[in-house]
Amino acid sequence: MMESLVDKINKEDWDRFVVETGGSFLQSWEWGEFQKSVGRKTFYLKGDGWQTLVVKHVLPLRKSYLYCPRGPVILSGTKDLSRMRDFLNEITKLAKKEKAIFVRVEPTGDIEEDDLRKLGFIKAQKDVQPKKTLILDLNLNEDELLGRMHEKTRYNIGLAQRKGVSVRKAEYNEKDFEEFWNLLNQTVQRQKIAIFEKEYYRKQLQNSSDKFKNLIFIAQYQGKIIAANLVNVFGNTMTYTHGGSDNQYRALMAPHLLQWEQIREAKNRACKAYDFWGIDEINWPGITRFKKGFGGQEVQYIGTFDLILKQAWYSAYILAKRAL
Repeated sequence: MMESLVDKINKEDWDRFVVETGGSFLQSWEWGEFQKSVGRKTFYLKGDGWQTLVVKHVLPLRKSYLYCPRGPVILSGTKDLSRMRDFLNEITKLAKKEKAIFVRVEPTGDIEEDDLRKLGFIKAQKDVQPKKTLILDLNLNEDELLGRMHEKTRYNIGLAQRKGVSVRKAEYNEKDFEEFWNLLNQTVQRQKIAIFEKEYYRKQLQNSSDKFKNLIFIAQYQGKIIAANLVNVFGNTMTYTHGGSDNQYRALMAPHLLQWEQIREAKNRACKAYDFWGIDEINWPGITRFKKGFGGQEVQYIGTFDLILKQAWYSAYILAKRAL
């Protein structure tokens, strides 16, 4: 039996299931509220041993697709596909109602690629969320964490401290947000990576609560902000999602100190894990090398898969994306 009406689903129970099954903050109740704040329609589907936040993405000509970011979240421990089939049955009903041309998923649990292909899914042209990440075990003490870092990373943390770089954290305020946005833009121009529009990050920071916290960490040198990061705290995990720095001050190694202070803050908040949110040796070699310097364990996800519901429209969508 599936539930989709918000008033029938308890927010605390929803988030508890996500946390207990090792799900992502992208499947939290609060992430759904954030998606609504940027104008997207959301749905909360829940069945026996599975649940998923669904975000509707509007396309031209009154079409759409449905996206389950890092979902559906499926209870591990069963190798049969009954829960995935149950999800599939319910999501296709919703897709028909919302005029969706395909459904995009990134399931958790014991689902494997062959399982998805048996159910009719194909590999998406491109993964939406990073397929591989780096997770730091925060059960270690600070000395152990430092000891497992690359010696150059430890040195750079110490260098930033010796040079007088300081770090503070802040919740949403317009002044710090503007500084973060400017530094983020400088960085993406250097590294040639895509980002969302400004309002998206503003609303992400504004969407914060005791159990779902978005914070900016800011590095300063002689009163000037030279680097800033955006992190999320949900359940027992802090996730580093976005960051920017002023290239003129790169010799001060502020990004290294920022990461270390974020890790320390995560420990202070009793988090069990720190997620560096995405590594890719081929497409992001510099970023990946930087993150790997902090140690941690590589974790690989299944990636992004599509269930095509209207082949002609899907083909047109893919062609349009390639043309951009």
